[in-house]
Amino acid sequence: KGFERPWMTISLLVVIGLAHLLAGVVAFSQGMVNVAGIVVAQRSTGVLAFLGAMIGDRIDQGEVWSLVSCLFLHGDGMHILLNGIALYGLGRLCESVYGPVRFLWLFLVAGVCGSTLSWLGGNAASVGASGSIFGLMGACIVFGYRYRLVLPPHIGDMFRRKLLPWVGLNLAIG
Repeated sequence: KGFERPWMTISLLVVIGLAHLLAGVVAFSQGMVNVAGIVVAQRSTGVLAFLGAMIGDRIDQGEVWSLVSCLFLHGDGMHILLNGIALYGLGRLCESVYGPVRFLWLFLVAGVCGSTLSWLGGNAASVGASGSIFGLMGACIVFGYRYRLVLPPHIGDMFRRKLLPWVGLNLAIG
């Protein structure tokens, strides 16, 4: 069958990129950022809230859809860059072992769990795919342990041990 492109991973990255640009264009139209700021500038809480950030008070009032929409929004250029790199690497890996549909469900369920925990933890506002990325890391580690007897040693080691430092690093970053 040959090598297949990780089309679901790429699709998610495109949607996330378009949401980031939309936030930049909204900020630009309100005079909050210059043209370069459309891509790199810090997004205001107002713009992010308008586009679907997880805002604790709004969740309390029934705006639960933002537990999903917040996954596709990012605070600034560095935030989307780092999450995009992580999603590209982990997404390709997860999509290749779980398939595109299960990968999408992993991304969404892990992300909604992360944004729900953020809300329950008292965070006033939240955006980003970090919860999804943590879930994908966990799914890869579980895959490595579940199939440890059939995976070649270097592949199994990649799934089991080489991802653990990244989990620690991401926990430290917050």
